Amino acid sequence: MIERAGTTFSLLDSTGVVLQTETETLDADIYWSDTGSARSMGAVSIPADGRDYLQLRATGQRAGVSSAGYRCGLHLAL
Repeated sequence: MIERAGTTFSLLDSTGVVLQTETETLDADIYWSDTGSARSMGAVSIPADGRDYLQLRATGQRAGVSSAGYRCGLHLAL
């Protein structure tokens, strides 16, 4: 039985280097921003000329949950 449940969000550059990573838990959301009291980490600057990747990885599953779906919202400020 896995007690830890959550998702790890990682922002990677075009070569696969991790720019920032953080794990969301049942009790703590992820909010990357340079403003606001609810932020969990600072904002990440993304160059306009390139390709970056957002990777989501499960870090566990609550006991009794058999589905593999994940629902999240992503908001970008460009």
